[in-house]
This record gives sequence, C-alpha cells and structure tokens, in this order.
Amino acid sequence: MLFMIASLLTAPMAAQAVPSKSICDVGRAILADMLPGGGDESYLETDPERSGLMKLCPGLRAALPKGYRTVDDDARSRADIHAPILDQPSPKAAYIYAIGAPVIAADGRSATVEILCTCTGLCGSATRSRYIRTPQDWRRDGKPRMLWVS
Repeated sequence: MLFMIASLLTAPMAAQAVPSKSICDVGRAILADMLPGGGDESYLETDPERSGLMKLCPGLRAALPKGYRTVDDDARSRADIHAPILDQPSPKAAYIYAIGAPVIAADGRSATVEILCTCTGLCGSATRSRYIRTPQDWRRDGKPRMLWVS
C-alpha cells in the first residue's frame, strides 16, 4: 500500500522532469544549422504540443533561425491547403518546420533528430540528422537524410 501511494505521488514529478542540458544544446545546434527561411513563408513550430524540441527546451522558442517566424493559425490554415480550391486565388504558400525531440545515444556522444515540413500544396517532407558531440559543442555529422517527400 505504501509503495502504491509513493508511486502515485512521484508519477507527476517524473513526467515533469527537466530535460538534460545536452538535449537543449543539440537543439541550439539544430537551429543554427537550419538554412535561412524564405521570408514570410517559412515558419518554425514553437507550440510545445506540436514540437518535441520546443516542449523540452522552451527557452529555444526565442532563438528562431534567420528568416523564420513563429507559426500562427493563418500559416497553419494555409499549410493545410493541399489542393487548389476552385474559383479562388491560390493562397500564399506556408512552410512549417517542426523539430522532434533529439534522441541522445546511451554513450552521450551522438544524437539524432527528425524535422518535419508541412506546406501549402502537394508538399511536405521529413529528414533525419545525426549530431556528434565535440569538445566545443554539438555539430551535424554529414547531410540530413531524407525520410520521405511528397
């Protein structure tokens, strides 16, 4: 009985565990590696319910890469249009990037992360990148690997 009570009390604390500093350090490297966005059309998902990285490292929400804006409802609605609508002009394109939670290897020397892109029209993609820890910081190891594209 005591074990059951103790587990009920500690379960909420475990769910709110602070992420390791390494995850947020990898996140900073990921943001630094993102190519400059295309003006008003490139958005970064900062909603913690839609992006694993931003949920784990909310401080990174203020560190958007050059050319990216925080996604809003208008951009989401434009990115959800995947076919022309008859008798209506084409909407301004929106490219929304969501960064998954980095997965750090058991030895702490490498990490992988997936980035999902959703966009207006018949468009979308997902990539996976590998990062390695150097004495100074984290850096991407090679080019991102395309997982799928449409």
